[in-house]
Amino acid sequence: MAAESPWGKIARQAWADIQPFPGRMGLTWRVALLCALVSATAMLLKIPEAAISCYLIIFLSKQDAVKNCIMALGVILMASTVVVLMIPIINVSIDSPAMRLAVMFFASYIFLFLSSATPLGEQAAIVGLVIAFIMTLVTMVPVGEVADKGLLMAWKMACMPMFLMILFNLLFGTPSQTLVRNRIVERLRCAADRIEIQQASTAFNTLVSEGNDDSLQQMQLVKLLHLISTARSRWLSGATETSYRILIIAEALPESLSRAARSDLAVELRQAADAIANDTCPVLQVAPEATETGLQPLYIALQGLSQPDGGAAQPPRPRKIPLLAADAFSNPIHQRYALKTSAAAVLCYLIYTGMQWDGIHT
Repeated sequence: MAAESPWGKIARQAWADIQPFPGRMGLTWRVALLCALVSATAMLLKIPEAAISCYLIIFLSKQDAVKNCIMALGVILMASTVVVLMIPIINVSIDSPAMRLAVMFFASYIFLFLSSATPLGEQAAIVGLVIAFIMTLVTMVPVGEVADKGLLMAWKMACMPMFLMILFNLLFGTPSQTLVRNRIVERLRCAADRIEIQQASTAFNTLVSEGNDDSLQQMQLVKLLHLISTARSRWLSGATETSYRILIIAEALPESLSRAARSDLAVELRQAADAIANDTCPVLQVAPEATETGLQPLYIALQGLSQPDGGAAQPPRPRKIPLLAADAFSNPIHQRYALKTSAAAVLCYLIYTGMQWDGIHT
């Protein structure tokens, strides 16, 4: 048999990657507009390195406005702390290129390791970026001004886009509760399709594999910040768990189920999804034939969506995320990621400095 050319697979994957999905266009125009605002602000306030500021927006922006605001606030606090702590380090290493390279490499390694092995994620990576950038300022800023003008420039470069991200998301962002509601609607519609056509789609498999942790973490933030009423928050949390249970039940339905029963189930699920999409609780009744056809668990779950608790008797909670991953030091992936990325960053710095192409900031 002739081996299949890899180019066909690459083309199919590329085509799949550019297909639209819920929220993609919204995130796209928000990131584009926010980058334009960051660039304009940098020009207006004469803040250098607007390209890096825009990169931070592209790198950190998510669909969830609440998470964006919290992440931006975290970057501001961490970057401010780092800039202050860098003053004595710069004073010690300012006359030694080898020491500056060592600081750049080890700081990058440590914070990239933390970004991989802790819940800090992108925030730790950004701190590594800020430290590395500060250590390159010696070749850009007059020596006597590195400790004041240079550090202030680095702080503005990192914090200005974060302040704008917070303001922008407060005005135009999609709140967590809306994303959770949309995910519940998507689950119900995908479950209806799965039951009706008897075949799991890519969207269905994605929803099953992602679990509930992300949605429940979003609801914890909603409760903490009191973004919606307690009753509405309780229903969304319960409906998150119930809608995931419906996905699992839909996957496990017997193949022998009649076409008529499948059609009735799909209609019920889509009606519930439409009601939730309109921000109302669905009103459902258990079908009289549910017990006869073995469909009672699914109809009970559907009926639970009309209850004040969303069908979850106990308030669901996401799994606790440990401060440090259990395999942080046993799994070499974390260390390899930090080592390779840090080595690549230092190598790029040496190359563009040797070529006297400092403005590229690769």
